[in-house]
Amino acid sequence: MCALKCDKGVQAGCPLGMIRESSTQVEVCSSTEPQSSTEETDGFMSYDILLTEVLWNKESALQWCQTVGLIAREETCYICGDLMKLIKTTDRLDGVKWQCRVRGLDRYRHRIIKSIRSNSWFENSNLSIEEIIKFTFLWSVGLRQNQIRKQLNLSDHTANAWDRLCREACEVVMMSVSSEDKQIGGVGKVVHVEESKVSKRANYRGSSSECHLVYGGREEDSRNTFLVTVENHDVETLLQVIKQWIAPGTTIVSDCFHAFSDELIELGYSLHETSSYYSELFEEVPEQPLRPTARKQDSSYLAETLYRYAHHGDDIFQSLMKDIANIFNPSRVV
Repeated sequence: MCALKCDKGVQAGCPLGMIRESSTQVEVCSSTEPQSSTEETDGFMSYDILLTEVLWNKESALQWCQTVGLIAREETCYICGDLMKLIKTTDRLDGVKWQCRVRGLDRYRHRIIKSIRSNSWFENSNLSIEEIIKFTFLWSVGLRQNQIRKQLNLSDHTANAWDRLCREACEVVMMSVSSEDKQIGGVGKVVHVEESKVSKRANYRGSSSECHLVYGGREEDSRNTFLVTVENHDVETLLQVIKQWIAPGTTIVSDCFHAFSDELIELGYSLHETSSYYSELFEEVPEQPLRPTARKQDSSYLAETLYRYAHHGDDIFQSLMKDIANIFNPSRVV
């Protein structure tokens, strides 16, 4: 899906800081640490705070993105190794770009330009950074795709694409959390399990993926979840998945394992089948107007549901922004 096109060089970090103009370029003082307008870790961020303290102008929005790690604070020129300068420009939607320009005779003459969006959540999009942040916020608080589209005056294609990007970000995070290989459930506990399919599109990093089943589960009365991909669909593999992720003694609520309920009982589990797909399973999560069969065909919906369940009571917007920053890590060395 959102493939990254990495330029050569080192992603270091250069806070926006204070901007001053000269006759040739606008330089950014790299020694000034950006000051966050809001406390990202304390409490919830409201839409009013987002508009008045984060998105009140373009520089404020870029500075906030640097603070939370959505864009790099510095860039290093891959030719000379010097820190690149952030300059104002009129040929970019963001109004700024990275530049390294050397004219001296004693050094290799070059002029390197790089987008401030390189290797970030915002790369390859024609939307402004402010619009993308607004979309992500409205998606995080549970607005439906058509509602966000009307609020931001977006096309159907753009709204659908960013809705998918948000869901697939959740999928990457939930898969990463599940890689910790921690069992959920136990004696006297109930775990709900659902089945879906891996998205037909490429995975979050852009490489192709084959069609596999995905199983997601959540434990009642806790925020424990798992999301795992299964390549083989035979009984032996599915029983192994259950033994790996769900502790013995657990009551499993699912329609996925009725074919081998006897084997589950022998392993110490009890199985309760349910006919409802989403309404009973994750009733705390806001529903999108989508056919159950469509949800079954796209694992990103299941991942979104588990992500919202795992972060119930938290500020989902701020949690998702931090997770997206970790996924892309625009300050990494490439």
